[in-house]
Amino acid sequence: MRREAVAADMDTLDPQSRALLRAYDAMKQEWLPRVVEQGMAGSRAFADAVFAAFRGADRDLRPERVVDLTVPGGAGDRPARLYRPAAPDGADPGVVLFLHGGGWSLGGIDAYDGLTASLAALSGVAVLSLDYRLAPEHPFPAGLSDAMAATGFLMGSAATIGCDPARVAVMGDSAGGNLAAVVAREIAQAGVGGLRAQYLVYPMTDVTADHADYASRRDFGAGDYFLANAGIDFARDVYLTGTPARPDDPRVSPLIGDIPRGPRPGDDRDRRTRPAVRRGPCLSSAADRGRHRQPLRMR
Repeated sequence: MRREAVAADMDTLDPQSRALLRAYDAMKQEWLPRVVEQGMAGSRAFADAVFAAFRGADRDLRPERVVDLTVPGGAGDRPARLYRPAAPDGADPGVVLFLHGGGWSLGGIDAYDGLTASLAALSGVAVLSLDYRLAPEHPFPAGLSDAMAATGFLMGSAATIGCDPARVAVMGDSAGGNLAAVVAREIAQAGVGGLRAQYLVYPMTDVTADHADYASRRDFGAGDYFLANAGIDFARDVYLTGTPARPDDPRVSPLIGDIPRGPRPGDDRDRRTRPAVRRGPCLSSAADRGRHRQPLRMR
């Protein structure tokens, strides 16, 4: 019965979405033997191939300046890429630290290059894309400590890379959205202040919940619509295995922790697929004010 329901729902999608899902499924079947044989290396190669195949490079925009550099991380310097648009008044632009998705174990600067470059070109705000450490080689809290250190660098020394340290925000999708939300919460708890915004793109904010608690996971969690429940579980386990951390640690599942005073309101760019993020001002949504069409603003 579930297969018939999924097929019927698939028929309601627009043709472009149906074509994308079918192309992705074909890629997945083609890559499956390699992923099984090579493990994490194969998974990372597959993820990079998916990003390249569906990037839409003909629509990419580039800001005036793109430069590779290093910034402080949690255990030494980390590679990063700065996308800096020209400022009409010559002033240093604000800067968004971008934390890529990929279940804390996949993805990277190059995979997200089209998105981060276009964000900077369209918004007039600089974007710093961070190559944070990935699990399982570097499990929790390695990636988070890199994100915290890079945020601290921007808030204190962004002027050294031509950006305004008084206008710093964090942004991420999926696991990167998780890191961005946790960074905002940790900064607020420390009483530091100064973070202007957090932009959360379908963030993973709770890895403790049973899949049955979410209607979308009950109905569409088999992988027919890109993400499978098994993939969520795998990402969580890879991130935490070998560490004393628990899934209900607020640094892993920020939705569970108390919300301190100070985090900037979140702009969750896929509120309808993550209903749980509606709770609390830290993760409140501004998405209904014109979804997917708002420029990044940091006043």
